[in-house]
Amino acid sequence: MNESHTVDTLVQAGRLDEAIDYLRARLRACRETGDPAGVAGAVELLGAVLGRTGQIRLGADEYRMAAASHDRADALAAMGRVDEAITVCKDACRWWHAMGETRCAAVELMYLGRLERDAGRRGESVGAHREAVVLLSHGDDLMLLGEGLNNLASALVDAGRFADAVGAGEQAVRTHCATGDRGREAAALATLGYAYRGLGRHDEAGAEFRTAAGIYAGEGDAARHAGMLHQLGIALDDAGRTSAAVEALRAGVAAWPETGDPDRKAELLVRLAAKLEQVERLDEAVSVWEQAVDVLAAGGNRKNYCFALIGLANMLALLRRFDRMAVVARRTIDVAVHGHERWCEANGRLELGTALMLLGKEGEPELRAARAIFEEIGNSVMAAYAAEMLGSRRPVDRTPGSV
Repeated sequence: MNESHTVDTLVQAGRLDEAIDYLRARLRACRETGDPAGVAGAVELLGAVLGRTGQIRLGADEYRMAAASHDRADALAAMGRVDEAITVCKDACRWWHAMGETRCAAVELMYLGRLERDAGRRGESVGAHREAVVLLSHGDDLMLLGEGLNNLASALVDAGRFADAVGAGEQAVRTHCATGDRGREAAALATLGYAYRGLGRHDEAGAEFRTAAGIYAGEGDAARHAGMLHQLGIALDDAGRTSAAVEALRAGVAAWPETGDPDRKAELLVRLAAKLEQVERLDEAVSVWEQAVDVLAAGGNRKNYCFALIGLANMLALLRRFDRMAVVARRTIDVAVHGHERWCEANGRLELGTALMLLGKEGEPELRAARAIFEEIGNSVMAAYAAEMLGSRRPVDRTPGSV
């Protein structure tokens, strides 16, 4: 039975209050699932039924204004006009409050909290999420309450209020445990881990990330599983357990799905390479840098691709593999020139000039070009370094153990 027929049946039976309740419930469902056509249809039918009861059409207009305000805020945010979006979103919150639609008002407040965060207003973001939690705490939707608590905890982490974030995060975990939603429980555990990290309680942060990783693995969510292993690696490193951090990061790389975000995978690989370099496992570090380069070459951000190439060139310099370093530096220049990345081009030319000089070849033209670009973009420190290398005609020896 379609929506219009259901309403007609209720109206013809004189059950107007039931028809109104049905349409308001339908409207809420359409709003929550992001169905604008359903919202519009429910609003029109609601207005017609309210008219039959002798009520003014304001009831339907209120719903229309609330829905339209949310959609307009969403459109403004997508255009980067966040301050305007915030103003309109506050209008939507007022409409939902005026109609007594507590659940819709709470959902709108959570959206407002995200907009305030995007605008850099962390205190206002916390306030919006806290108000949403207060509204939801009077209802019986535990899943949405848990979501609101987790959003509040995240906002508190962003605001640097880590002790308060721990309290909200623990409540979020308990609430999602009660609903049995393992995915949301893992998300709340991750937020709690970030709060512990902010307090310097790295072992506790690691325990939360480890538990979240296990849940995501059990849920078959490979990308989030790998992401939590990445965070576990950071926590272990922060706790001074470098070898354990390396193993966690390796596990994260192994768990990363083939279709995952290449830039996030490269970030994980770069962190692993840095830890391997720290424990002087340089050959392994080079191999990991090469993996990062390959991942980004296949579809990552161009600037990140350049950064990875520069990192690989630096590692090759440490191992005195200057022929290979020159090849990588030329590749960096090609990618940077094609993408108009001047800082990356300058670094590529600096690496190429260094490699050529260390090979006993003519590297000065590349060093002069690097210096000129650094001066052009206002990087005086790197320009001075390139000039120093030109003056000495002998690059600093970056081999481990050298003076």
